[in-house]
Amino acid sequence: INQGQTGYGIYFKNVPSGEGMVVSKIDANSEASKAGVQIGDHLVMVNDADIRFQPYQETLAVVRNLASCKMTFVPGTTF
Repeated sequence: INQGQTGYGIYFKNVPSGEGMVVSKIDANSEASKAGVQIGDHLVMVNDADIRFQPYQETLAVVRNLASCKMTFVPGTTF
């Protein structure tokens, strides 16, 4: 996903360690929306690095500082 002018257009909420970060909101017509990300999906990898056990704020900082990154999501019903 590439960052648009206002970011990726995706918002997360913190969940228990081991579940990644859960998508809580997606901006309409955002890069995340265009990529098919859904509310409730779990972000589990960023640029092929497993983030499920990383601190929430640390993961947010990494994603925000990348102009483009590969994000791997799993459907929310997986956990």
